[in-house]
Formats: sequence, C-alpha cells, structure tokens
Amino acid sequence: MDKTSVALTAALMMLSGVVTPVYAEENVPDDEPTAPHLGLGRLALGIPSDSVPASTPEPSTASTPTPVYSYSGAVLTPTAGRISGPSGVETYYNLDMSGVVANTKNAGVAGDYWVREDGVKMYGDYVIAACDISGIVHNRYDVVETSLGSALCMDTGTFAASDPHQIDIAVTW
Repeated sequence: MDKTSVALTAALMMLSGVVTPVYAEENVPDDEPTAPHLGLGRLALGIPSDSVPASTPEPSTASTPTPVYSYSGAVLTPTAGRISGPSGVETYYNLDMSGVVANTKNAGVAGDYWVREDGVKMYGDYVIAACDISGIVHNRYDVVETSLGSALCMDTGTFAASDPHQIDIAVTW
C-alpha cells in the first residue's frame, strides 16, 4: 500500500474509532496524517496491521518519544492546589488509575503506569491528566503542557463542562 493510501486509510480508521491518536511528533514526512488541533506537528497513529474490530484493538509496539519540555512559571504542589499553568488552570486529584490505564492500553497507546518520586502519576514519559476530551479543546490522548511536565489527556471529569481549559493532574497527594 502506498503512503497516500495509508494516510487515507488511517484517517478513515480514526474517524470510525478503529484507531486513536497516540502522540504528536515533530519532523514527520509531509505525507503523514496531521494533527492540527495539537499544534505540535504531525500525528502518529496506532494502526493495526490487519483489519481488527474496534472492540479488540491491537496494542501498539511503537515507543513513544520522550517529551522535550521547558517551563519556568508556577508549579502545582500539594499546598498550591490550583494554579495557572502553561495550558490553563491546573488542579490535582488522587484516584485509582487502573481503569484509566487499562483503557489507554486497550486503545493501543504504548506505556507503563508508574509514580514519579514527587508523587505525580505517570504513563510512560507522560504525566496522567484529566482534560476536556470532547474535542472542544482536547481529544483523548492529546499531549498538553503542564507545570509538572508534558501530560497525556487520558481521563476527564465533570469540571470539563464548566471549564474545558482546566487540567486535572493525577497525583498521590
């Protein structure tokens, strides 16, 4: 299959829910599918090699690139529980992540759950975040910059209805 057919197939599969965006990446060839809503370059997709029903996606074996990140403003902490971060208001929550992690793995997003020494819950190289994932501001698995590092929008919450720019960061605090 040529690259144009692959790009078209990927776009159609993403629209039908068979594949999901995995991460944004710079310096990808111009004939790859784009993710303009991310503002971060081209989009890499977890695309099954065979036709697979949406209920049983094949996990991605591609590694996620390490985020490059720099931020010098206010940082979310247990005592500063609501700050204005690089992408909007940031708050934190501490809930069981097993369901969120299982859904992310089932969607084919490569990574493992772990907790950083400062108590921030991580998936691979990314901070786990709850965001508006309706497509108004973000989509599920978009990468968003936070005061605690590059985050993956893996979850959502009721806050998104009143403030779709708010980011709720998963922590152990």
